[in-house]
Amino acid sequence: MNTDSPDPWLERIKAEIRDEAAAARQRTPLPRVDPPPRAQAASSSDGIERERLDYVISELTGLDHGAFVDNAYRALLKRNPDEGGAGFQLGLLMNGADKTEILGNLRWSAEGRHIGVRVRGLRLRYVLAKLSRLPLVGYPVAWLLALLKLPAMLRDQRLLQATLCERASLLAMAQATLQRQLEQLEATQRGLAAQAPHRDEQARQLAARVDAMERAGAELRTDLQAAARERADVSAAIEPLRHYVHTTHHWLTSLREGMVELEAAATREQQRADELVAALVAHEAAQESPALSHRDWAATLAQQLPAGALVMDLGSGEGTWPAALIGQGLTVAAVDANAVLVARAQARGIHVALGDPAAVLARCADASVIALSLSATLLSDAVTAARLFDEARRAMVDGAPLLLRVETGAAPAALVNDAPTAAAWLQAAGFGEPRTLAAHARVAVLVHKR
Repeated sequence: MNTDSPDPWLERIKAEIRDEAAAARQRTPLPRVDPPPRAQAASSSDGIERERLDYVISELTGLDHGAFVDNAYRALLKRNPDEGGAGFQLGLLMNGADKTEILGNLRWSAEGRHIGVRVRGLRLRYVLAKLSRLPLVGYPVAWLLALLKLPAMLRDQRLLQATLCERASLLAMAQATLQRQLEQLEATQRGLAAQAPHRDEQARQLAARVDAMERAGAELRTDLQAAARERADVSAAIEPLRHYVHTTHHWLTSLREGMVELEAAATREQQRADELVAALVAHEAAQESPALSHRDWAATLAQQLPAGALVMDLGSGEGTWPAALIGQGLTVAAVDANAVLVARAQARGIHVALGDPAAVLARCADASVIALSLSATLLSDAVTAARLFDEARRAMVDGAPLLLRVETGAAPAALVNDAPTAAAWLQAAGFGEPRTLAAHARVAVLVHKR
């Protein structure tokens, strides 16, 4: 017998193994579906999208640590971060600050307000993040933030459950494949033992392969059991969490309804206050018309400015003072927070915008206002007065005039009710030498920015 000739049974087994390996390599994997590419805004060579001024908050919170701070500077301030600023913001993150607080710090900084990037969904989260740091209300606000995040946590739990189910399915398929291969090898082994007893060595090698596959199967079964336990733990944790989320949702709905009622009550109170102030202004005007005083003040202010110059007037009332400025050939940007007085001004053909005068002044760019007029009724307390005067100095150009109108009777609770007090406040705020303008029982104080 020639032992060097190839054994047909051995060759057949080798051929079957090679065929199975080739078939396994040729199996087509499940196709991967990628999301469509997102259109990118035009960017400069440094990667900053300077023309883009609108974001959704989720676009800015996806990154972490230094990458998050770097991206926030590029999106909100349209520049690369400076070393000191970036280090400060990273320090806040390391001390547990929320990402929305970092975004809000940059967005509502002086530089961020000047650029004016809009981040949808940021304002409310930033206010809540700041409130959570207050000594008394911070703890309940932090709880409220945690409750608002519960839906996202539940979504993550469902994603984990789906992932575990997919993994268990894949492991089951792998185990079934290995089981079929094991059965085929056992059948082959029995055939070899019956037909070729002298091939013990080849049988031992095949047995070793079978043992290895059995060990792999045992490992896979262990993984399947672990995955099943994880799935059971997740399912047990999801049920009380779902009940908690439903309870929280009911509580939040009740809280939202209460907040709506409070806002409606506050609106009614503000409307009533506006009506009372408007009635007080109308009563004062009936006692003594301010037209003559306003005409004299407007003439004095017009002498300080070129023809057609723009005057920003804050606290314009029912429009008699803006009308006097327009009569002197000046252009007026008038703002008042009282809706009743604004309606009266517009009925007289004088355009007065409804809004918060302090907020309008805060939005002005540095050194952009060439003339400013303020009503003393805006100075309700020392903090408000200091903030208004500081914003005025920032927004006014050097040498620009500021006229502070002290019209007694309109606001008895105001901080400034006479010319000496007004002059003292203006000097303390860093303005030039005050000049008192008295006309027809009314006074105003004129200063210039130094």
